[in-house]
Amino acid sequence: MLKLPKITNKQIEILHYLYKFYFLNTNQFQKLCHHKKPQRIQKWLKDLKDKKYINIHKIKENKFVANTEPNIYYLTKLARLKLKSDKKCDLDILNRVYQTKLLSNGFVKNCIFIADIYINLLSQSKIGEKLHFSTKTNLKGFDYFPSPLPDAYMAIKTLQKTRRSFLILINPKIPWRVIDQRMINYVAYSYDNHWADYSSDPLPSFLIICPNKSTQKHLDKVISSETPNTSFYLTTKDTIQEFGFEGDIWKKVKV
Repeated sequence: MLKLPKITNKQIEILHYLYKFYFLNTNQFQKLCHHKKPQRIQKWLKDLKDKKYINIHKIKENKFVANTEPNIYYLTKLARLKLKSDKKCDLDILNRVYQTKLLSNGFVKNCIFIADIYINLLSQSKIGEKLHFSTKTNLKGFDYFPSPLPDAYMAIKTLQKTRRSFLILINPKIPWRVIDQRMINYVAYSYDNHWADYSSDPLPSFLIICPNKSTQKHLDKVISSETPNTSFYLTTKDTIQEFGFEGDIWKKVKV
């Protein structure tokens, strides 16, 4: 039996974050691990890489940009062996996660962006709030979520109420007709309400992140014309990157 290199609990935590988000950069690990000294995080990451649990993803674009950006990491096959007996990890998901080196740069950037949203939500959490955040990775196999699967499902719980939302990130390279049909499917889901077959909680809202203002305006019309049975909100990726995820950045689709 293969003897796996020993690692610390903090390093296991790093592997769990990569299992959840697929790709993360050095700056994100710094924030997620709540460690004041970046040198400590870098030491943990280097050790994990030297022990072949993680590897660095190279983005094939402008070399100067690539050299000035923080390193981006993903899990290796050895990490799969390390985590396959971990109760927090699903083997089917692990089989996909360690193959992420084959995925496109666009997919990698989306993973980094989704992780940034999670980190931003954590930083804005108020006293008494509890954040639940599941990425698409964690949603596979659940029949009551909309199809195609959202990029994330989030719930912000307080003593008074819980706000639940499906997070959708629109890919600018997908044709209009495909995006339109996806929105129509989500509206149809709001009426079929498979959610109610499994949960007594209200149907979550849809938070749609568009690549630009023209896409936002177009999808506003598409969704509005279908008269959804739950709330849909729209914003752009640039708006979130400038102002953060919470606050007055979301435009509600009027029915």
